[in-house]
Amino acid sequence: MVKCRRALDGIHVPLVVCVRHVSSTIVQAHAVTPKSFAAALAGQNLNDERLFPTSCIKGNTLSIRIGQDEYQRGVEECKNALRVRLTLNKGDNQYSARDLSTKLGNIWKTTTSWKMVSLSKGYYDFHFDLADDLRKIWAVGTINLKLGLLRLSQWTKDFNYLSQKQTYVSLWIRLVELPQEYWRERTLKEIASAVGTPIDIDGPTQNRTFGHYARILVEIDLSKRAYDEILVERDGFTFKVEVQYDRRPLFSHHCYSIGHNVSTCRWLHQQVAKEKNGHGKQPVMAEVAPPKQTQQNNDVGASTSANGSTWTWVLIPITSTVTTI
Repeated sequence: MVKCRRALDGIHVPLVVCVRHVSSTIVQAHAVTPKSFAAALAGQNLNDERLFPTSCIKGNTLSIRIGQDEYQRGVEECKNALRVRLTLNKGDNQYSARDLSTKLGNIWKTTTSWKMVSLSKGYYDFHFDLADDLRKIWAVGTINLKLGLLRLSQWTKDFNYLSQKQTYVSLWIRLVELPQEYWRERTLKEIASAVGTPIDIDGPTQNRTFGHYARILVEIDLSKRAYDEILVERDGFTFKVEVQYDRRPLFSHHCYSIGHNVSTCRWLHQQVAKEKNGHGKQPVMAEVAPPKQTQQNNDVGASTSANGSTWTWVLIPITSTVTTI
């Protein structure tokens, strides 16, 4: 620690204490009279248009135009990046960022290091130093982490997780009447991969205790067409196997949402949705009786009411007797 005092033209300057940490390059200076916020900003032109663009109002929105060159540099920094979505089954525990990074570090064998960036809602960006490492990892495709699936995709610009639609679900499929020589685990997953990403095989299928169908858990994309059969090929022979889906959820190809189809999509049929919001109750219109008509004619005649029915009216004279006392 070094203490120093200077005098300039007979004016003493406040004592300044300078502390230098040998273990680092950080130097801290503590003055007796610290600068105020206004003094710290003195001499800085915050309205310098050369530093930042000028904002404007467009309608009811505050608008700013950013520099295109700087934006392109940002895109260039992401050229060796992959977009990843982690999908967990209901009841699975969430991965922490550290646990997920450690788990993938044991699976991925890369030449150089990589960086993981969490984007919320199960989305991640993975940045690689080398393009070769990116291609190697991307070629692996979907990764089964036992607790969840990690789906890799190409990095895209202007990503917003709020606008993403969940179209993948995990469900069981049945390969009906599949011959027993195809019941090897590897062969079953190869056949199931035509439908989606194979995840697991149920116990009776593995133990071959029930041979009517092979049951495999796969992750499928509901936005794609569902096929009822698969053409299986091998050297010198081909055959078709029937595919059945257990509890395949409804999916709307209009709004890309799970739980309903196009015929009941409230975004496509808003009027249908409004009627359903009434819990099935339909309004009942009460019939109003037609107003009575006043006849000025003394003769008997016929008249037609508002509902189209005809009725006859008769004028009955009323006589009164006056008694004089």
